[in-house]
Amino acid sequence: MYHEAQAYVVKKEGGPIIMTGGLFFNEDQDIPQMFAMFSNQAFENYILLTRGSKMLLEYLTGYHPKVSMTILADYEGMIKWVEWLGFETVGVSAVGENKYYEFIYCNLDKNCVYDEPQRPVIH
Repeated sequence: MYHEAQAYVVKKEGGPIIMTGGLFFNEDQDIPQMFAMFSNQAFENYILLTRGSKMLLEYLTGYHPKVSMTILADYEGMIKWVEWLGFETVGVSAVGENKYYEFIYCNLDKNCVYDEPQRPVIH
């Protein structure tokens, strides 16, 4: 994944890995996919997890103003998490029996707008 991803590991000093996250770059996509994997220890300090999530997203969107995510519908906690982070639902897809939600996040500080044709005209 070295050439395809920008990954970060969050861990307690001298302790276990709490989270791995970052961006995955697929040559077929214009917008990188954000990914996150949490260990069971991540949920022991929920406030730290939420603050860290915001910080990681702010860091990643400082370099890439548009970020996307795809989440299996079965993971309601993850869906609530990305909505809380500010991602917007832009689609639903099905692969076999599985349903996926497509999300996008735009860094408004970078004048990023998801749907460029609907961007307001400034005179």
